[in-house]
Amino acid sequence: MSHLLALNVLVIACCQTAAAHDCPPGAATMPTIRSGTSFVVLSLLPEDPNYHEYAQMMGMDGKPTGDLTNTGGCWYEGPVRSDSGESFQLQKAALYLDLITRADTRTYTTNICPAESIRTVPNADTVYTLSALHHDDAYAGGGTARRETLVFEAGATLTDDCWISGQAATTSGSERHFSKVALAALPQGSRVIAGCPSTATTAAIPQGTQLKFLGIHADDDYSMGAGSFVIGDVMTTTAILTNNGSCWFGGRTEMADDSTQHFFKAAFEVVSGPEALGPNAPSEGVQGQAD
Repeated sequence: MSHLLALNVLVIACCQTAAAHDCPPGAATMPTIRSGTSFVVLSLLPEDPNYHEYAQMMGMDGKPTGDLTNTGGCWYEGPVRSDSGESFQLQKAALYLDLITRADTRTYTTNICPAESIRTVPNADTVYTLSALHHDDAYAGGGTARRETLVFEAGATLTDDCWISGQAATTSGSERHFSKVALAALPQGSRVIAGCPSTATTAAIPQGTQLKFLGIHADDDYSMGAGSFVIGDVMTTTAILTNNGSCWFGGRTEMADDSTQHFFKAAFEVVSGPEALGPNAPSEGVQGQAD
């Protein structure tokens, strides 16, 4: 009987140890977590030097002060600092990675689908904004991908709930090939457009021209949502507009309610007013930002 009891105790201890090493849901598993990445502590193993403060460590927010190394499964080691300013050396910690912005590249990286992300294959020729990059995507290592507007080509595929693979172009013209990117739909009423509308003028636009607003380029500050004007509004130029490439114009306009706009890259259709001066006409250099 004593042997059977000892065996039962051994089995229970074994199972408890195995359970202790199970990765908690949502824990990161990539090989390295880079310095500066926001995290939340999910669990610690007994081998971790901070295990004696397990209750205090659970749910702690912090950032690595150096790269963290995966020691197996979801367990990481390396130096960290809590958001409250305390420094720790982790050896066996499971972490959840927040959806964060890297200050240098503005790249959002996570292994969890953001709530805002679409769960369908993106429509070709439709503008989306980059919601997040999965840690498995090549751009997640600090590449050139940024939280910006994207237009995907036909043939993109959807895997694992929200992660999209395919060829895309930014609205500034750069090409990207993503393996795991999450996209968000532009807000309803967004004024960002993927390209030049067929009715957009490409010649320089003189002062006093009445225009119909057709949309803005993603590089324009108004793409962030400032201003109350919408596509289809009629505006009048208060100075010669500057052609900033193709159909994109910069300069000041005014609406009937006396509100003014200061565009950097906007597309317009001419409604009435002075004849266009041609693409090489002199301009008065009002290349703007949102007021």
